[in-house]
Amino acid sequence: MTLATALSGFADKRLAAASGQHPKTCARWRREEATPSGEAVLRMMREDDEICAALLRAAQRLDEAQRVQVAQALRAALEEFG
Repeated sequence: MTLATALSGFADKRLAAASGQHPKTCARWRREEATPSGEAVLRMMREDDEICAALLRAAQRLDEAQRVQVAQALRAALEEFG
C-alpha cells in the first residue's frame, strides 16, 4: 500500500487539519504529486486516530493499527457514557 492509497479515504480538509498543511497540498499527496514531510506524517498520526491507523496499515504495522482503532472505540464509548 502506498502513502497516497492510505490517505485516499480522507478528505483534504481533514488531512489539512491533522497535518497543519493547506488542503491543496494534501490533495497533491493523494494524487502522488508530492509527499508529506516526516513532520506532517507524525502530526497526522498524533492528531487523528483514523489517519494514524491508516498510516500504520500502510506501513504493514497491523498490530499497532488495530490497537489505535480499539483505543479510539474505547474513547468514544467513554465519551458517550460521560
